Amino acid sequence: MVDIVIPCYKCNKTIRDTLYSMVDQTIKRFFVTLVVDGDETFPKDEIEKEFSDKLHLNIIMNKENRGPGYSRQMGINNTTCEYLIFLDSDDMLFPYAVELLSREAQKNNADIVTSPFIQHEHTSNYDIKDTDDNIVWVHGKIYKREFLVENNITFPYLMSNEDAAFNTYAFNMTKNIYKIPIPTMVWIDNKDSITRSDSNFYVKCLSGWIIGQTWAFIQILNHGKVDEFLYSRGVIYIYNYYQKLLFEKEYISQEVEDGIYAFLHHPEIEKLFKDPRFSILICQNAIDKSNSMGYFNCETVMQFLKRYDTEMVDAAGGVIQ
Repeated sequence: MVDIVIPCYKCNKTIRDTLYSMVDQTIKRFFVTLVVDGDETFPKDEIEKEFSDKLHLNIIMNKENRGPGYSRQMGINNTTCEYLIFLDSDDMLFPYAVELLSREAQKNNADIVTSPFIQHEHTSNYDIKDTDDNIVWVHGKIYKREFLVENNITFPYLMSNEDAAFNTYAFNMTKNIYKIPIPTMVWIDNKDSITRSDSNFYVKCLSGWIIGQTWAFIQILNHGKVDEFLYSRGVIYIYNYYQKLLFEKEYISQEVEDGIYAFLHHPEIEKLFKDPRFSILICQNAIDKSNSMGYFNCETVMQFLKRYDTEMVDAAGGVIQ
């Protein structure tokens, strides 16, 4: 059985269309969990009455606004269904989505099944996010709940980029991932939404990304998974987003600094830095244009790392010469 978890906040204009995209599914045996995130205007009674004979609907009311990550985690914690699909309150599932995703998950015994999805703005613009490009979103995917619970894979309680952190954690805890080529949903990239209409949305996303990724890397490390390539790329991505924050002339928050410090000083990362080959791998990833975002000077990367521990970088002495 599948449970579709939908965080709800200021979504009164869109939630009915989203729910009707589930009424139209080719299979009917699934649950829908709405987690209302501190929104007192949400028409709970009206929604229950309208959809009582159309969907197996469960509505959870949170008193405080804690963000979509908290709401999605509430959905995980309050269901016993075998599989989970995460959706936003203005998104649309294609009619075959639940059947296709659940069938492929069961047939392939997959922990995660990922599919392309369509990114659509409230204009005529749209883009297809392929399975290799959409890891930062939870959209177009189905997750085995047992896999998440057994590995303690949770959403961090961030107000932005919590799905990217969740996926970094989940995707690096299993090799049992199955990809399908058929789009399963439309993600409405609504620039007028509560979050994206915030003038500081872009900068908050940069900070949230760094905080979320360092959190995810630490969770993976705590499971004893040491992947030199993953963490060398992680160092470069963190460095790049840090530089973008500086470019935006944004103060680097203490939470960002603490996250980077905690990641770089994890015992397993400190062990990696004692091997010069790890610093070489960092430089190789920095030079790789697909990872660098234009910041590809190895020396500046090493200077960035020295902000957090000079001896750690010097232990791999001579790497950049």
